[in-house]
Amino acid sequence: MQQSIRLKNAGTEPFEHLYAGEMVRIEPGSELFVPFDAMVAFMGHPNLRNNEYENWRDESYMNLCLFYGAVGVEGVDVKVLPKLEAWDSDGNRISTILDDPSGERIQVDAPEHSDTAIMAQQLAAMKAAMESAGIDIPDANTAAPAAPSVPAGPITDEMPPADEPVKVKVGPAR
Repeated sequence: MQQSIRLKNAGTEPFEHLYAGEMVRIEPGSELFVPFDAMVAFMGHPNLRNNEYENWRDESYMNLCLFYGAVGVEGVDVKVLPKLEAWDSDGNRISTILDDPSGERIQVDAPEHSDTAIMAQQLAAMKAAMESAGIDIPDANTAAPAAPSVPAGPITDEMPPADEPVKVKVGPAR
């Protein structure tokens, strides 16, 4: 089930845009609960990062600026961007791409519906099942047991003997 996000219009103009075929309208100072994906569409994904190969966060910010008509000859006019705030169900502020284009305040904790959180829940369930079955789980900080030693064969420059000699024909075929 997708998490609901509370969007607040902190600006002086009404916010009005389509999402999933329905008009989303938030009056100045008002709040509205929307799906997480709607927040991502309007404000960008809070955990999107740039890396050494792709500038995903920068591209997403520029796409949002284009969507809201904030890109002009002089560059980005941030006054045109909507003044939205996103809050999770626990009342914590979510820092999105509109709030933090450079990603300096990226959230460390992933939302409960993210792939990372789901994998952490599955890992915890697997560990609990293994412990209840009596399977010992080694500590991640302990060294792995040493591999059994295999005696080394003789070192030689010679080719090992072949079962059959290799026949090589040189010259035109007859």
